[in-house]
Amino acid sequence: MDHPLDRKEIHIVGAIDNIYSQHLGVAFASMLINMSPGTMAYLYVLSAGLTEENKAKLKKTVSRFAGACIQFIHVDGSIYEQFIVSGQITRATYLRLAIPDALPTTIQKVIYMDSDVVVTGNIVELWDTDLRGHAIAAVIDPHCAYLRCKALQIPEKVYFNNGIMVMNLTKWREESISRKITDYTIRNTKSMVFPSQDPMNAVLYNDWLELPPTWNGHTSIMKEWKDSNPPAVIHYTDVSKPWHLDNFHPYKNEYYKYKRLTEWRSSKPEINLNRMMTRLMKKVLPRPVKKAVKKVMSLR
Repeated sequence: MDHPLDRKEIHIVGAIDNIYSQHLGVAFASMLINMSPGTMAYLYVLSAGLTEENKAKLKKTVSRFAGACIQFIHVDGSIYEQFIVSGQITRATYLRLAIPDALPTTIQKVIYMDSDVVVTGNIVELWDTDLRGHAIAAVIDPHCAYLRCKALQIPEKVYFNNGIMVMNLTKWREESISRKITDYTIRNTKSMVFPSQDPMNAVLYNDWLELPPTWNGHTSIMKEWKDSNPPAVIHYTDVSKPWHLDNFHPYKNEYYKYKRLTEWRSSKPEINLNRMMTRLMKKVLPRPVKKAVKKVMSLR
């Protein structure tokens, strides 16, 4: 048996609100069960307020795995009140910017992880990434690059997805990177298409290391995915998520596989009638009828 002092230590951060606590629990469970033996994972949950029930469920979920502990950090979200909130973009989306200041200065490196992910690979391999002095390591997002690089005045094909990042916190602190991104967001709020990613890419476009696509299997990556095995990190970036009844993601079952390891194992899929009707219209209704139904749905 490894002596505790011989264990590799890794630091993982999630940022959520109460709505996404279950899904972060699934992400953590999937990561921990696939992690190298002899690893000590320190998990940090940033939020502007979680219920005691959700904290307890996350704690109990993490306690099922050897070599893991969890800490909750309250973040004042008022600084992000001017930022765009709509659909999947909530105040919690911006809490990743608080990571360098919220964590102890002794922690120089973290993996940031969105809550809508499942980890099928060994996260230690991602942790061992040599950042080579860059602020972050991340996976490219070709679709967003096509849409946004010109508007952001950054080189083509350098746009990254910020749902999974290895972060060099020492550099973030020394160069006040969070403040630069926050200031850019405030100055350019009205022109943002992807409110969390656009400012980060605009500031860090020449200071990030590209990771292999397996470490962030987001929508653009999955469209080109040829491997018979899933990505090391499956990132459910579409509006429809695997916990929605109408979801058809090719790796939807991976979410439910790991959900059984959490305190939310008995939860039922969410039903969104509007979204289900929209899917049905696209498949079976002629165009004039689609328009009429869509108009009626918008009046509900």
